[in-house]
Amino acid sequence: MADKSLKAVIWAEFDPRGVTKGVAAANTELQKLNKSAGRAATAATVSAALNVAQMGLDALRTVVGAIDRRFTQLNEITQRYSAAAGGAAAQGRVTEIMANMRIAKALEAGSIEATQAKEAAKLGEASRLERNAEQVSKGMGAMARFFENFGSSANILIEGAGMGIAGLEQVLGGNISQGLQTIGAAGTTTVNELTTASNFAYAPTAPGRGMQTQEQMQTEYLRQIAKAVGGQ
Repeated sequence: MADKSLKAVIWAEFDPRGVTKGVAAANTELQKLNKSAGRAATAATVSAALNVAQMGLDALRTVVGAIDRRFTQLNEITQRYSAAAGGAAAQGRVTEIMANMRIAKALEAGSIEATQAKEAAKLGEASRLERNAEQVSKGMGAMARFFENFGSSANILIEGAGMGIAGLEQVLGGNISQGLQTIGAAGTTTVNELTTASNFAYAPTAPGRGMQTQEQMQTEYLRQIAKAVGGQ
């Protein structure tokens, strides 16, 4: 054993190639780490510089906006109380009107075409909805019921959570038995409400729901009105 150890020491002493390779590999890894650290530092520096630039731009916009508002206010005061400035402003408005009239004359054909395009699109929309009135109407009702039912479900769950929190408060207060009963009742109530059809909106003509159609509801309303008016 001692002989093998001695040979290993002598070999390392007179043949340092393994040690040299190890040192070279270590230097390579250190260079990689240095490059990675350099890239990370560069990225952090660039990010910080961009944040500073954005803050500076926002501050500049705020300052420019404040300056613009202030000079607009001063200009309005000057035009109101200075005859010369007011006359120049009036002349400027006249010039603007004349220029706009020239623009309108030059582009009236394009404006007419744009109006006609809107008219054509609107007429096309009307024709399309007339052709698909039944399906679109069903879609409108279905979409409205979807959102209403979603809101009802969310409200039921929120209410159940509130009841459950009341039970948890009882448990934390030491009334474990009553608290567990409250939590259980909250869960049962929530499930029952989620499965109660009257809490949700269904299609009026859906079978098996016990719901009246729109025509039946209107007839019933008219009957009740007639009864009230007639005093019967």
